Amino acid sequence: MDQIKFGTHGWRARADRDFNEKNVLRVTHGIARYLKEKYEHGTVVVGFDSREFSRDFARTASRALNGFGFNVMITTAPTPTPVMSLAVIDNNAIAGIEVTASHNPWVYNGIKVLTAMGAPAPIEMTEKIEAHIPREEVKKTEGIANEFDPRETYFASLRQKLDLSRVKEMKAVVDSMHGAGAGYLSRFLLEAGAAVQELHGDYAFNPNLNPEPKEDNLQELRQAVLSTGAGIGIANDGDADRIGVFDENGMYYTGNMLGLIVADYLVKAKGMHGNIARTVSTTHALDRLCEKHGLGLVETPVGIRYLANELINGAILAVEESGGLGFGWHAPEKDGIMSGALMCEIIANSSKPLSEIWKEVASEYAYGEYLQVNVQKMQKLSMDLEMLKNEKSRTELAGREIIERLDIDGIKYLLDDGSWVLIRESNTEPLVRIYIEAKDKNSADELYLAVRRLIGL
Repeated sequence: MDQIKFGTHGWRARADRDFNEKNVLRVTHGIARYLKEKYEHGTVVVGFDSREFSRDFARTASRALNGFGFNVMITTAPTPTPVMSLAVIDNNAIAGIEVTASHNPWVYNGIKVLTAMGAPAPIEMTEKIEAHIPREEVKKTEGIANEFDPRETYFASLRQKLDLSRVKEMKAVVDSMHGAGAGYLSRFLLEAGAAVQELHGDYAFNPNLNPEPKEDNLQELRQAVLSTGAGIGIANDGDADRIGVFDENGMYYTGNMLGLIVADYLVKAKGMHGNIARTVSTTHALDRLCEKHGLGLVETPVGIRYLANELINGAILAVEESGGLGFGWHAPEKDGIMSGALMCEIIANSSKPLSEIWKEVASEYAYGEYLQVNVQKMQKLSMDLEMLKNEKSRTELAGREIIERLDIDGIKYLLDDGSWVLIRESNTEPLVRIYIEAKDKNSADELYLAVRRLIGL
């Protein structure tokens, strides 16, 4: 049987090909064998998203884990990954497993692994799990698991960390995208007194709705915001660890923009100090924010497993350009539910519309033009990227001097006018991703043409 490989956060595969009971059992045995080397006994919490058969796969995994002698707790209903992260901590578990393919299309499914700290499994852990995954088919076991509902404990944690006392005047639209986050953010805001409309707030299987909170997938949310006069529209992905936002005018906010707004608020309104962590693909406006306010800035490879380590070590905020925000004063995992609630807190306490908040923040930290393009990965393109990694003599790109070259994840060129370019292969999809940040659209377009020539497109 084929070897199973983990990506930046777990193993994912097509449900019509490789994600099946046989391979779920193999992966679970790999996880259990790894845990047995560290712990003789202990509790493992298991959750699942709302995809077809996710609950069944979670039960299969739970029985297998119990067969290895672990106490297993499985959620009663589809549960977001960030809720599972907190559940690991609250139940003193040695690990957590979430059956989910997160934001990937419905044809995919997957398994995320959480450490005893509630963080995504780091690469050294997933490599050991991979080594323990049997190559042969394994038999099902008939172990048992105790059901539990982590929802109320999660809500109690949010209430301690957020101030929603002024959201009573707010009107919000929440799009749960039929994901595991259905009924979470909407209920939390309703209980705080906000007027909330929830879209796709059930677990219905909808193969036509891609559960990734990107602008193209959220036009129904945008229209609902405009038609109801809401102050914000918030979407969560399939396991509610990502967020997408529209303001009152129907403008879409990326992870870069949300990260900058949140960072500014945490520093100015909440008086937080410490490091801010961002991935290598995330806006450098955060660097300028950190410099202005005397905070440290940490740059990591792409993936929450790298950012989580910084959260554990004291970073107040972690930002991914793809819409993931993590908080060092919360569980060390991306949390789209907390992010959405915090955005409502920011708007309510600022007494300004989101569009005005963004205008001020963008101006203060010189947010320019950001461009991200995906290219289908081909063998020649991968070979060209390997050549670029080994090339040390290039001094300019699109007439701009290269002042620094980084290779922590792909190839990144820092240029003398403050712009930058990153070219990297995706860890989860057969794509090469191109990222560009520049002062304006013309500069970004010039750099994009230069990159295309550089990699032979």
